Amino acid sequence: MNKEELKLEIGRIRDSVGTLLEIRGVYYDGQNITILGSPWFPMEDWKDDVTRRLSEIGYTVRFDQNGTQTIMELSRIGKVVKPSLPWVNIVLFILTVLTTFATGAFMENQDISKNPFLIYRGATFAVPLLLILLFHEFGHYIMSKRSRIKVSLPYFIPGIPGLNILGTFGAIIRSKAPFKNRKELLDVGATGPIAGFVVSVIALALGLATSQVVKAIPNQGLMLGDSLAFKLV
Repeated sequence: MNKEELKLEIGRIRDSVGTLLEIRGVYYDGQNITILGSPWFPMEDWKDDVTRRLSEIGYTVRFDQNGTQTIMELSRIGKVVKPSLPWVNIVLFILTVLTTFATGAFMENQDISKNPFLIYRGATFAVPLLLILLFHEFGHYIMSKRSRIKVSLPYFIPGIPGLNILGTFGAIIRSKAPFKNRKELLDVGATGPIAGFVVSVIALALGLATSQVVKAIPNQGLMLGDSLAFKLV
C-alpha cells in the first residue's frame, strides 16, 4: 500500500484499539503492520477484545511481549465482512416514535384505536420529546467517538401509551470498553444532558410562545409550577 493508504489504515487501527492501549509505534514492512503499545489494563482483560475489533476491520493479530511493552503483528484477512445494519436499534427507535406519538394523541383526547391516522395529532408532544432524547443520547455517542471509546448506538426504549406518561422509558448506550480516566468519564457523561438541555430550552421557548392562556379547570390538567426556567423564558 502507498503512504496515503497506510496512513488511513493506521488511523482505522488507532480508532479501533486506541482505547485499550497506548500506541507508541507503528511499523510497516511492506506486507504486515507491527504495533508497539503499552496496555491500559492487564492483557487478559483486553486481548480478546483487541482480537475481535481488529478482525472487524480486516486483520488477524499475533501477540508478543517485550518487558512492559506489547508487540502486535497484524496481517490482512482476505475478505473483510461489512457490518450489518443495526436492526435492533432501528426497530426500537421506530417503536419509540410510535409510542410517543400515541401518547401525545392520547393527551389530545384522540381515540387512535378507532382511527389510527389520528396519531399525527401527537406531534406537538412527541417531536420535542424525541429531539431532546435524540440530542441527549447522541451527545453521549459523539463524545464517546471523539474520545475513541467504542460504544453501541442508542437503544431507545418504547413505553406504553396511556400508562407511561411520556410514551418512552428513555434510551441507553452500552460501552464496549472501560474509560481510561475520570475526565473522560465526566466528558462523556456530561455532554448528553447539556445537549438535551439546550434543545429543551428551545422547545420550552417555542411552547410558551405558541401556548394559549386559558382559565384553570379544577382537578384537571398537569400543574407544572413556576420553575426558574419558566420565569426566565
